[in-house]
Amino acid sequence: MSGIAVAPHLCVSMLALAVAGCLFTVAAAADTQASPEIRTIGLLVPDTGNVPDFFSGQITGVVDFALAEFNRYLHESGADWRLEVVKRDTKSDPAETLALVEELDSMGIKAFLGPATSSNLRTIQDYVAANGMVAISYASGASDLSIPDDRIFRTISDATTYANAEHALLRNDGIEEVVVVFLDDVVGRSVNHTIYEAIEADATDGISIRDTIKFHPDTGDARAVAARLGAVLAADPPVEDHARLGIVAYDYTGKVVEIIRQVAGASIPGMNDTRWYGPGLLMNELHADDAVRSFLIETDYQALSLAYRENDLNIRIDSLINDAGTFTYAAYDALFIMGNAIDMVGNATHGDAIAAAIPEAARLGHGPGLHQHIQDPLTRGSGNLFEYAGALGANIELNEAGDLARSDYTISSIVDDGFRITHRYDSTADSVHEFVLPTKMRIGILVSETGSLAEGIGIAASGAISLAAYHYNLDLAREGADWRLDIFKKDDGTYPPATLENVEAFHADGIKALIGPLTSGSTAQMMDFVNDNGMVAVGYASSSPDLALPDNIFRMRASDEKTADVYARLLHHDGITDLVIVYRDDPWGRSLNERITERASHIGGITIHPGINYAPDTSADSATDYHPVVDALKSRLSGVDMSGAAVMLFGFSEGWAIVDIARTDPALQEGRWYTFLASPDVRLSPEQISWMEKVGYSSVITRHVSNALSRHIDANIPGANFYSYHAYDALHTLADAIEQTDTSRNAEALAAAIPEAARLLPAAIGFQTALNEAGDLAGSDYHVYEMRDGAFQVRALYDHATDSLYALVSRPS
Repeated sequence: MSGIAVAPHLCVSMLALAVAGCLFTVAAAADTQASPEIRTIGLLVPDTGNVPDFFSGQITGVVDFALAEFNRYLHESGADWRLEVVKRDTKSDPAETLALVEELDSMGIKAFLGPATSSNLRTIQDYVAANGMVAISYASGASDLSIPDDRIFRTISDATTYANAEHALLRNDGIEEVVVVFLDDVVGRSVNHTIYEAIEADATDGISIRDTIKFHPDTGDARAVAARLGAVLAADPPVEDHARLGIVAYDYTGKVVEIIRQVAGASIPGMNDTRWYGPGLLMNELHADDAVRSFLIETDYQALSLAYRENDLNIRIDSLINDAGTFTYAAYDALFIMGNAIDMVGNATHGDAIAAAIPEAARLGHGPGLHQHIQDPLTRGSGNLFEYAGALGANIELNEAGDLARSDYTISSIVDDGFRITHRYDSTADSVHEFVLPTKMRIGILVSETGSLAEGIGIAASGAISLAAYHYNLDLAREGADWRLDIFKKDDGTYPPATLENVEAFHADGIKALIGPLTSGSTAQMMDFVNDNGMVAVGYASSSPDLALPDNIFRMRASDEKTADVYARLLHHDGITDLVIVYRDDPWGRSLNERITERASHIGGITIHPGINYAPDTSADSATDYHPVVDALKSRLSGVDMSGAAVMLFGFSEGWAIVDIARTDPALQEGRWYTFLASPDVRLSPEQISWMEKVGYSSVITRHVSNALSRHIDANIPGANFYSYHAYDALHTLADAIEQTDTSRNAEALAAAIPEAARLLPAAIGFQTALNEAGDLAGSDYHVYEMRDGAFQVRALYDHATDSLYALVSRPS
């Protein structure tokens, strides 16, 4: 994979990274310099191998975001260089990692971020030192890698702080004996060793190590570990009080889920009375397994997670990346620290100088240009929410070994509907105290960042949802609210069966409230499941009249019932005598064909020829040949007087393929064309424009009333259009309903609250978002655009309040 330099204002699609959406950022003007110097660093991530599937996507996504932000900072500060990142997959393999470091070195890249794991970091340590390189790891925590002057820095504290936190928690809970179950790799052995040292060093705590049990990183040895635990509990001396026996499990690969499942099913005497402890990284996986969740609730499982102070930056990252957490924030900070050090040194190739600059670069944070971060006029209050710091929520201080100097930890318990933070470990006081973080209300976001609607609508709509979540959580933080919105995105590739799979997955994870999906086809696919399984959804783009039903699916778009009527009026006004409708064979296309046919028939004077439907593309790799569609169209129009003929084309991105075939066909140079466009702002070739002017190419497009909010969305989301505003409004409507009902899981309560939340919404779309009895936007105004003088221009306005079509003008002769 080659490195890509990201411009300061670039919106990066995060879908392939399990991320969610567009990287909104304050837009910067284009670089005035013709060719700023490019300074390149590496990024080592485990795309494959022995790490959780989501981890690589989180790291890659946040580094993309940090890179865009850092280059924006360089642009705004007038710097004459830009940062580039070259990414490589370590496969979680030490030998592969060393080979990649050697490759980076051969490319002249001396500075890099990563690797993630301590075993990989240990393998490259000598090579980095011997070859004038420098690295910042964002996830390694092995304590034996805390070595001064080794050219390797870490934005994570070493395992000693984790062991101290675990020890303090055991002490706080009155535990007397401990069994440590650990992953048999560099990090696991380090954690086991440091926990042992922490307990042994404190002769006053009354805690002793009963035994330690290791498991293989690849196989997990689940049955063997369960049997060994049973033997340890049965061994002499007998356990006096099982409630004072702590089982400390350390793992980051997911193997511990199967181990706990085996333990839970083994009926080990006294086991269900013990107390279990572990890291917070795998909490979602542990909670998702019914047997494991039940066992850990009974044994009062306590999970340690690195703590961070909430600020506007990590709120923003949370809105962009699914399940963002400490390692994600650490990776963001790692890029900024490396970038600042390179800026201080003046190049990216002198590893010695960069290494010497890193501690000061960390201490200075994100540079003077970003200490005053986003001052958002759209959220309540003025100025910044917090004193600006890094994504970890604090100024970065490295110790003598080049690691994060100190870390606090939050302590959470698994409960039926998720997990709840109850305590915090203070590393300065080495103590545990009660602590409550805002409750996270999780909702599922159904997006289409790939597929036939990605470019025109999907990516921008996803970005608007992220922006809305950021704004909403920023407001909640300013108000001191006791909850936050927690969004989790899934992409359907504009493919309805994938939407249903995503909805089923959300339901399995306990998520009941949804935003989306994008299309009517996807909405129809999931409708029965949503209504039958106690879920609720707020859509932002679906408009098929066939889906206007009083159910648990709300839509911030008006039904196309009226759109069809506007098209029929245009046909009458334009003197059309013959009509052929070409439409995408999905619920949206079929409903438009039916309604327009019905209304045109009612008007009279129009011969409606049989419509032409086509199967939509189902993947980005589809290579459908649309010549048969155009051939069928010509056949329908054979013998027709083209001066009164019209073609209506209702499709997504594949519609452009049909247009490009039609515009070069001599038989289709007359008549009028009407079509679906997401926006009048489309990039067209001179040849396309010339043909469109010839055929009066027209489209009915929702009219929005520009306001401060829509302009802010335009400034932050490249390619934003009215679908983006609807998506933004959908998120806020559902969030307001959650705030009113204090739940994100009671679909009945949310469905009752959504109409009023929509009515009161200060909407980005610019008009009141009242819903009708079917739960859809009650109505919209429309502009009719026609290609004239090289651009789409307004030729008419439909006013919903008066049900009138105004400013109709005839085509120039």
